[in-house]
Amino acid sequence: MKTIIIVDDDELIRNLVKGLLMKEGYLVIAAENGNVALETLKKEICHLAIVDIMMPVMDGFDTLAHLRAQKGSAA
Repeated sequence: MKTIIIVDDDELIRNLVKGLLMKEGYLVIAAENGNVALETLKKEICHLAIVDIMMPVMDGFDTLAHLRAQKGSAA
């Protein structure tokens, strides 16, 4: 089963996207900001990241840059 992480500070958006993807058979992990996502991805393997650009704490661009550095690959 493919795993997708959704990173968005809006709980409504996270839940909406999570519900839609779960209906399609994906395992979905949700994170409310980039820091939580990066900590989660140290323990979980995800095949796709859906990341909001404008978030407090760490924006989407910084989150993806850290994710690429953490995983050593293009995300």
